[in-house]
Amino acid sequence: MAATIWHLILNAVETSVGTWTMIGPLEQPYALVKTLRRGTELGYRVTTIEEAGDMPRVLGYYRTLVASTKAAHQWFTSTRGPSGRPHAGWSPSSSRSGEQ
Repeated sequence: MAATIWHLILNAVETSVGTWTMIGPLEQPYALVKTLRRGTELGYRVTTIEEAGDMPRVLGYYRTLVASTKAAHQWFTSTRGPSGRPHAGWSPSSSRSGEQ
């Protein structure tokens, strides 16, 4: 049986022509990817989704849809969980239950 292959572009749902909404694991939208055209050049702008009165933030401009979804996903994962270094005294061996 073949393994299922997941790619972060699967989080992108095209909500209108040229606009993708990045959807998180709990079905919450976290970023918008929009197609931009400047002359003959095509690109993508990535912004955060407005939350609790905060203005959307531009995360960057990219030349491919894959690069833009990657940037959105990296931003999303970087905003989750603890920031900074691991707590002092933590190590993979100390996290195993029942081992000293």
